[in-house]
Amino acid sequence: SHALQATARLEQMHAGRGWAEFAADSWSLEDCGANRPLLADVAALLFDFPHAAVRVVATQPASSSSAPDHARSFRRWFPKEDMDTQATVAQGRAVSCRRVLLNSGIDPARVRTSATVSSHSLQPGAARRVHFVFEPVDGAEDMRRARDEVSAGEGTGRGGAGGGLPQTTPPP
Repeated sequence: SHALQATARLEQMHAGRGWAEFAADSWSLEDCGANRPLLADVAALLFDFPHAAVRVVATQPASSSSAPDHARSFRRWFPKEDMDTQATVAQGRAVSCRRVLLNSGIDPARVRTSATVSSHSLQPGAARRVHFVFEPVDGAEDMRRARDEVSAGEGTGRGGAGGGLPQTTPPP
């Protein structure tokens, strides 16, 4: 399938390191110099494999509910996103990656995000990574619904003024 081919190619292109990496408590793509080239490759693979979609998966080791500064920062950076109060840092990382992919011209229906809190022991650094899981594209109805959800919100990074700005500073 296209999803399996895209996964294999991403692993090959990045020597098994097919994830974006972030500093602690950050969702800035500039934390690691390899993040933007990796996202460019993910976008290229989605163009090469039109029957593949990607799920952007972020995990954090503890709940954000005890860190109100995370929620305030999230609201400044992503004012139109529905915030997961338990996983705001992980969600911010996934949304930052999704914005770059959408800004590259990828159909919003082909990019989904997932942010979770894992109470399981994670490998060192794993809680600061975002993984890209290629999946088969769902049916046309699912694609239409996802496209409608994205167009109802703002700040997807797809077109418009400031769509290509780096994610290093919050909006004014």
